Amino acid sequence: MLTQETNSSKQALLPTYPQHIIEALTPRQLRATLAGQQYYSHFHGTSATQEQLGTAIERRKQQWQRNHASLEWQLHFTRGWNSALLAEQKAATQEQPAVVLC
Repeated sequence: MLTQETNSSKQALLPTYPQHIIEALTPRQLRATLAGQQYYSHFHGTSATQEQLGTAIERRKQQWQRNHASLEWQLHFTRGWNSALLAEQKAATQEQPAVVLC
């Protein structure tokens, strides 16, 4: 009998996510965190400005209110979003070449 791996089992949380919390995450919390990371990556890949990113998360919050999403889901989604944001900031600072002043 063949078993299929889900996408969430193939994906890992970013190193910017608080590592001591990962072990305590329930499967639902892990899915929410991964969803937050993916949502941020989707918008960041479009060269969105910080204002557009803020608008995107505000729209998501309104959608949660309409759908009566649990606070737990919102919290872990936002943590995933923040870890993706931090990962992008670290990459951006590492990619910038050093400026030589003469």
